[in-house]
Amino acid sequence: MNGLKPCPFCGRDVAEVLDDATEQLERYGNEFAASGWFCDSPWYYGVCNAHRGGCGASGQGAETIEEAMANWNRRA
Repeated sequence: MNGLKPCPFCGRDVAEVLDDATEQLERYGNEFAASGWFCDSPWYYGVCNAHRGGCGASGQGAETIEEAMANWNRRA
């Protein structure tokens, strides 16, 4: 996603903003969603996408995409 800095941990430029549901599906797969513990909430997170070679780190949750981007970009 444009406007996101590279990951402060691994340095890769594969960060994107995901909502809770998408992040859980990417991290745990469809079996997790079928387990009944699936969370479909309006929170967003900056995430270093492990499926694209990143380390899987995530930033602080936010109520909007813009806030999640700002949270990700302000990390050291």
